[in-house]
Amino acid sequence: MTSYVFYLSRTETTEPMVQVTKSQMIVDESLPVLVYTVLGTTIKYQYYIWQSIKQARVLNPLNRIIVIFHLEGYENSKTEIEQNQKEFNFEIVFYDDLAKTSKLIEEFRSNFFVLADMVPIDGNKDFVRFTTERLIILNELALSYNLKNVFHLENDNMMYIEMKDMIPYFETCNIGVAIPIIDVNQAAVSIIYFREAKDIESLGQFIISMYKKGRAGLEDYMKTNAINDMTLVYKYLSEVNKSETNRRVTTFPTWIIKENDNCLWNEKKVIYDGAAIGQYFGGTHVDPHARWYEPQRPFKELKGKILIWKPCVSNKSAFCPWIDDRLVVNLHIHSKQLQRFYSLNPEISDVSKYDGQ
Repeated sequence: MTSYVFYLSRTETTEPMVQVTKSQMIVDESLPVLVYTVLGTTIKYQYYIWQSIKQARVLNPLNRIIVIFHLEGYENSKTEIEQNQKEFNFEIVFYDDLAKTSKLIEEFRSNFFVLADMVPIDGNKDFVRFTTERLIILNELALSYNLKNVFHLENDNMMYIEMKDMIPYFETCNIGVAIPIIDVNQAAVSIIYFREAKDIESLGQFIISMYKKGRAGLEDYMKTNAINDMTLVYKYLSEVNKSETNRRVTTFPTWIIKENDNCLWNEKKVIYDGAAIGQYFGGTHVDPHARWYEPQRPFKELKGKILIWKPCVSNKSAFCPWIDDRLVVNLHIHSKQLQRFYSLNPEISDVSKYDGQ
């Protein structure tokens, strides 16, 4: 049922568990929730998030969208954020408030260390910590809001589904957590689904248990010194899936696979993009106009494929991408040129095929 929801600002309430900026919006609280995380002291290098939210709204106009900011990052870009909030209708939650009540975050911070640091082009020296810590803060968010059926989308992803359409398939397959993989040692948190707080909590607990091994112990256990969100999540998926008692944890089908290999594939033949599809058709941040293809990645059949843009089922004026008669749920646009893949972009609606050139 559609309802009006009013949210109080940080200064207008005494001690809320979660503090959000004041907004008035119409949402259907029975629908799945979409969450983004923008951690750090600035959003300067994550400007493309607005295009991602704009795309999500094309097919999910009444869903709750929550964006988690560090308070300092929010204050440094307050005008820009509030302008986009007004246009795209999302709630703002402060990471700082969530962290105050999160025992998992406290435990993570006490044990975290960096091995094989990754520093992106924006020079963010906390990149490894933030990209890992965001996975843990999702648990506190879900607990605080009592959220169910949550999708987390990385800021450089475009979504081409009505989220509510996927829930029956997740329920049939008894899915608690689903995350894509991109190669034999890495997962990609381009898109995450979790049913409720306790499901994503298991991922946070696993990550913390890995750091508790210490530097030498963790490197030996992981067989690599590249310790980050991608390798840790891959290890989580592979370790948990060894036990049939943990069937609620699974991988999204990121390639065309055989029947019975993946319950989600058997129930709904759609493809999720960990990284390969978006990099092949959209390039990388180094060269946005050149295809990037890594043959060791799961989608071995990708080379030579094209994206076919068809009218979206629920919005015929918008176009959604398909490969071999399979809807692509999301595109991970590594080049950050998300507008090229916007469903209402006239350049897409004027053509039926797109080969990445």
